[in-house]
Formats: sequence, structure tokens, C-alpha cells
Amino acid sequence: CTLVAVLSIMMRSKAPRTMIKYFASVTLLTVAVIHGINMLRSFSGTADGRSLRVGGAQVLVDGRKLMFYIAEKSEAPPPAPVPETNPPPPTPPSPAPLERASDSKPACRVFLTSKTYKGDLGGMKGADEKCNDLARAAGLVSEGQDVFRAILFSDEETNPDYDPTEFFSACSGGYYLPNSEGGLWKKVAKNRKHLLDPDSKLMTSIDYFEDGSKRDGGTSSVWTGAMVKDGKFIAANEDCYKDWSSTKNDKEGIRGKSTSTGEERLYGGTSDCENRHRLYCAEQEYDVKDLDEPYSDSD
Repeated sequence: CTLVAVLSIMMRSKAPRTMIKYFASVTLLTVAVIHGINMLRSFSGTADGRSLRVGGAQVLVDGRKLMFYIAEKSEAPPPAPVPETNPPPPTPPSPAPLERASDSKPACRVFLTSKTYKGDLGGMKGADEKCNDLARAAGLVSEGQDVFRAILFSDEETNPDYDPTEFFSACSGGYYLPNSEGGLWKKVAKNRKHLLDPDSKLMTSIDYFEDGSKRDGGTSSVWTGAMVKDGKFIAANEDCYKDWSSTKNDKEGIRGKSTSTGEERLYGGTSDCENRHRLYCAEQEYDVKDLDEPYSDSD
């Protein structure tokens, strides 16, 4: 402002033209410098270092080019949504139907019950019902399906013709532990004969529950009623008083050990019928309500 005032006085006093031109040049140069300093104060760099903003203008640096354009005013973008710290758990997939190891060999599932029971199981049918109740609760089968059977040997007097080695499905595709989604997981046995042969070691112990989780604590004892004779599992007539239907103190039942892959899996000692043990449950190829006759060797 001072320079402009001096220039005005010089022009009114008729100062020499050379001096007036000099002061005019100095005034314009000073104004340009001051304006440039103010612009530099408003510079702000971006994250990538390729552009600068000067007031309402944006400078883009691209190689050797220096371009200016007026940035349009726009509303500030809305803040990004904050992710949930505890998202809801994913919906579990529907349980798989009976799987097959190949087109012609159905595979079956076998598990250890997560619940324990006294020796009064309600008979063989009561034991089968306990297996199917747990299988349905775990999503292994649909409502109304009864395809699991307890691996139990019964008193010869009440069930002289019942033998799991004949009444169980062949399951030539193998017996498997179920996974957490109801499908096949670890292989336990190649077929029915392998599962129920005391001389054949299982590939994996049946120490996993119906939901696929491993038994972690609690008893490993399993009601079985089996003993070994002539290289075969047979009924030991120790089944809590005729067909698993009593808890009398003077009665005993044979139990196995879920941690064993050898003959102790079914024949591991005796136990008072008041005690609580688990069950083995093996899947069948057909509804157990329809299994009134033994399977043939070709089944």
C-alpha cells in the first residue's frame, strides 16, 4: 500500500517518467511476491506425494508436467462403517445324508455317546433309541429317522438269535467318525467284520462324540455285554439282568473302553449296573425298525 501511495504522489508531481516506471515495476513485483508467499502457506500434500492443494486449486505433479485445475467443492465422504467386533456365527451347513465311499459301497458313521446311562437301558430297543436321539440332536439324521443301533450283546436266554456281527449292516465302504457337520471324518473300520472282530485293531478309537468332538474327561467306560470266545465277540450273559433292563445291585454288565482299539474296546471288565457308562452307536444302511432279520453275507 505504501508503494502504491508513493507511486501516486510521483505521478501527480510530474516526476520523471523513468522513475515512475521503476516504482511501478517494484510495486507489481512486491505484490506478486506477497501473493506467492500466501499461496505457499496454504500448500497441503496428499498421501501419495503426487498432488498438492493450494486454496481452491489442486496441483498435480506427473513426471515433467505441472497442471492446475480448480477442484470442485464436494461434501465430505461419509465415514467408513466400523466392522463389528463380534460378528454373528455362520449358519452351519445342513447335515450330509448317508455318504458313500464309492458308487457301490455305502459308508456308515459310528460314535461314542456324550451321555452316560445306568445298566437299565430299556432293553436293546431302549439303547437304540438313545443312540438315535443323540444322532438327531447332533444333526446326523433327520427327524423320524432311526438308523443308528447300539453295539450291545444281549443275554442269550432273552435274545438267543441276536448277534451284532449279523444284525449290523455290512457297510462295506467303512465305518467313520462323524465330523462337526455330520459328514465322514476319521476312518474307524473297513467294514462290519473289522468293527466287530477282536483280532482286528481299529484304525481309530471310538472316543469321539456324536457332534464330532473328542471326549475330554469323564468316563471312557462303555456298556457292551461282550466277551471273547474262540476268536469272536459273543454275549457274556452279563447284561444287567436279561437284556439291559435292571439296575439291581447284585447284577453286573460287561463294559469296554473307548480309548482302546483292540479287544478291550468291547471286553474290558465288569461293572455294577448302578454305575453310569456310555454306549457305542453304529449307523445302519436301513431304518433299524425294519431290521428284524440278520443280514446275509452279501448285505
